[in-house]
Amino acid sequence: GVADLLREEPRALYCSLHEFGGFPGGGEEEQQRGPRGNLLRLPLPRGSGREAFLSALRDKALPFLLARPPDVLLVCAGYDGLLADPLATMELSPADYGEAVRAVLDEHGFPAERVAIGLEGGYALDLEEGMPAALVETCGALIARGRRGGGETDTGSGTGLGLGDSVRECERTRDSAAS
Repeated sequence: GVADLLREEPRALYCSLHEFGGFPGGGEEEQQRGPRGNLLRLPLPRGSGREAFLSALRDKALPFLLARPPDVLLVCAGYDGLLADPLATMELSPADYGEAVRAVLDEHGFPAERVAIGLEGGYALDLEEGMPAALVETCGALIARGRRGGGETDTGSGTGLGLGDSVRECERTRDSAAS
């Protein structure tokens, strides 16, 4: 995975917060930081929820990742940490993913326009409690911070829709499906 790609790249830092015993597997405890000191795996106990997740993010992951300010922060979000997900036992809500973005942007002052989000997992497709809702929370927090911080995050993707337009379309789809 991503850790294997970055293992030997000293210019990149990588951190994984994941359920113990699940992908990427292997770690019962914090693992060595790789041959270049640039990797950190933070396995969370099965059934972990908001408090454990955000504590690990704030107390361990972000200090590690932001110790030397990166040019870009790539977030590979695995939405299989949701309580609604059928494959894992984590107990996160969609709002917890938005709170994680706010921790990066607000508490650590990282510029929203230098954050990219990738989707790595999430198998609960429920529009209210599943991956679509968590993705909307994630992108919504990023866009809201970009607007407050004066940064331009709505750069477009060649489709005529910028990130803000895409999130608004997701929200409209979610709202119309719920009614």
